[in-house]
Amino acid sequence: MNNSLRAALLAATLLVVHTAAHAETAEDVCDRIAAHPHDRDKPASVKGTSHVTKKDMDTGIAACSSAAASPSAHRRFTFQLGRLHDFDGSHDDAAARYRIAANAGSTSAMVGLAMLHINGAGVRESKDE
Repeated sequence: MNNSLRAALLAATLLVVHTAAHAETAEDVCDRIAAHPHDRDKPASVKGTSHVTKKDMDTGIAACSSAAASPSAHRRFTFQLGRLHDFDGSHDDAAARYRIAANAGSTSAMVGLAMLHINGAGVRESKDE
């Protein structure tokens, strides 16, 4: 094997190892795309975002669905999934996810659910609920 071929194989191997070592998990992608900047449940290392772009919506929903489906999932992933549905206009789905996360103690999900009630989006309009 000549030196240039050996160098190319080594470079390709290092690239694969580097990529695998730095691959994002569903939890990482969910946090990156959907974490709210003021959510007390998000890790301190996660900045959060005030708005989710349309181009990130499908990726975010897939990642947050996967993260929230884990039996040991933190409630923030269910809240973040609800948040994505809310941004996407799927208010029924948003309300269902917010309710699950709120019942688990997420104050951010409680606020999200309250906003849906105030606006009558995905739930019956209620200023008292």
